[in-house]
Amino acid sequence: SVKNMYVNKQTFNSHPEKTNTEKEMQSYLFLEKIGVDYIRAEHDEAATIELCEEVEKVIDAKICKNLLLCNRQQTKFYMLLIPGDMPFKTKYLSAQINSSRLSFASGEQMEKLLNVSPGSLTVLSLMFDKEENIELLIEKNVFKDEYFACHPCVNSATVKFLTSDLKDKVLTNLEIAELEKVADKQGYMLVKWTQKEAVFKLLSCKNFIPSKIDVSQFFTHSDKVMVENKRY
Repeated sequence: SVKNMYVNKQTFNSHPEKTNTEKEMQSYLFLEKIGVDYIRAEHDEAATIELCEEVEKVIDAKICKNLLLCNRQQTKFYMLLIPGDMPFKTKYLSAQINSSRLSFASGEQMEKLLNVSPGSLTVLSLMFDKEENIELLIEKNVFKDEYFACHPCVNSATVKFLTSDLKDKVLTNLEIAELEKVADKQGYMLVKWTQKEAVFKLLSCKNFIPSKIDVSQFFTHSDKVMVENKRY
């Protein structure tokens, strides 16, 4: 409950010595590798916007709402980022992106596509979009705040960094193929992600991914990528 929600009032500006999951550590290392300064907060699991509000008080930044959606045929998937207090109506967004009626993807699909559990969805999980089939939708008001905050692929921690770094570093390094406005009426911005080059960067950066992390989970498009003398 919100009343019993624990948030460590001490924040940190680097990754911890160890994490419970590899994907959390990979999130921190990715941000550090691309030069994003961040503030890290530790807390109880915050799977809802209400619980996230308790974290927001400590980090002094808004955590946006992250939704994974799919069309009726479940052949197209979209990650939607909107302000936490903004209502979401599927029929409006479906019309804007010329899709059949959108619905929420299942927890199983989230795990398979993005390696995260419900309640932990984050823009950083697009690192694990192995088949390059997720499109990212960002509501324009997300870019209005000076800072952006999200989970590092687990909802027991939160990272805060400049919104300008989201646009100029995070999105760039995860390889935006397309960035365009979709229907000014609702103001959504459609961003299509591809991660081919990002994978090459991730796997070819010496000392970026510790040897204990299983890099085989990353999907590659080439047989020329070498990591620690192993071919992937």
